Amino acid sequence: MDFVYTNGDFILRSTNTLSEFDETLHTLWTSAYEANRFRYKIDTSMRSIKKITSGNVDILILPNDNRFNHRRKPQSFKSTNDELLPKFFNFNKVPAHEFLLHVFEKDSTKSCSMLINVSPFSYFHSLLVPEVKMCYNQFLRKDCFYSAIKCFLLSSNRYLCMGFNSLLAHASVNHLHFHFWQSPEYLRAMSTDIKLKYEDSFYYELVDHPVDNFVLELTNLTELDQFVNRL
Repeated sequence: MDFVYTNGDFILRSTNTLSEFDETLHTLWTSAYEANRFRYKIDTSMRSIKKITSGNVDILILPNDNRFNHRRKPQSFKSTNDELLPKFFNFNKVPAHEFLLHVFEKDSTKSCSMLINVSPFSYFHSLLVPEVKMCYNQFLRKDCFYSAIKCFLLSSNRYLCMGFNSLLAHASVNHLHFHFWQSPEYLRAMSTDIKLKYEDSFYYELVDHPVDNFVLELTNLTELDQFVNRL
């Protein structure tokens, strides 16, 4: 299915209602889940969630033995920029039913493909693959990151998360992709206070966060180019 958008569809602040993009993705993902397209079922009740409180931080744990036992066997990598070799797995080799959406910006030839993650850790866990036919390796490129951010801005779901992990940082597939998933709870990092990380810096950091971090906040859609360039 094709999904075409314009800049007018971008949503800066999440709401209590789902956008057209959210509803489309959720409908297609749920249909694939009910058709048993995944390698296993997840705990949709989320009763298995565990919390550990450390100081003023609640750590959320999602137990999922199936993901470790049934996920695609990770490749071995030597660097964060290993070449994607044709003999190894890439997302052009998956069955057509794993593709949910092809997302296009109006009047642009570039696209992002949304696929199910057949080994999900959360509800609506999907993979976003920019320019899937190009077979980019799992190395972050600015134009592809820009496309991923635009797709993320099509959502009004306040629980939606987007993530990227590189080679040598637990990425199991050397084909450029981002993870989209719905958090079972509103995460502290989504709303906690921030402070300037360095003097005269564009970067901030989460206050009292247990992991070293940096934050860039997009507060105006007219500053999207600048936001991506600074990242």
